[in-house]
Amino acid sequence: MRLGRSAAWVSRLPDNPLGKLVANRVREVGVSDQFVQFTEDGRCGLYFLEFGAAPRSSSVLYDRKGSSVALAQRGMFDWEAIFKGAKWFHVSGIAAAVSHGAAEVVDEAMHAARGAGAKVCMDLNYRSKLWPREHAARVLELLLPQVDALIASEADAEHLFGITGPDFTAVARGLVDRFGVKVVAGTRREAPL
Repeated sequence: MRLGRSAAWVSRLPDNPLGKLVANRVREVGVSDQFVQFTEDGRCGLYFLEFGAAPRSSSVLYDRKGSSVALAQRGMFDWEAIFKGAKWFHVSGIAAAVSHGAAEVVDEAMHAARGAGAKVCMDLNYRSKLWPREHAARVLELLLPQVDALIASEADAEHLFGITGPDFTAVARGLVDRFGVKVVAGTRREAPL
């Protein structure tokens, strides 16, 4: 909404005060929560960020097991209604990382988006604390041929798929050639001076 476009979030949250708080925060920034399912199963997934100070780096602790979205299964979402009039579907690799069922839902959503004429954008967003490299690579290799626009870092391309090059342009070309994505955008994390 801040960029002049409408957006909706698709997810599952526990039907409790914390789940409602999360949905409220999403709405506060102009994102619709009309496709968020409030459920009796699961809980709210969390992560904790501890900022580091030199020489110790920052640390993240993920607590996603048993979350409502981790309990998602194929057939739980009405993709026809969700993608009606949609131009883009954006998903993070983290969505596929939280559980086997969630990865299947991501696959189902990608197929439904493409079937509805929407483009698919995926941010690899690989997190080794959520899933091992080998498993992530296998799942993402199945998902990426459905992606139109890919957001990736040089490090993730190398770590997950062995794709390297002298610069990001070469890495992007390797991702395009291997997976058939049309556009690759690069991300780079740099420590502040």
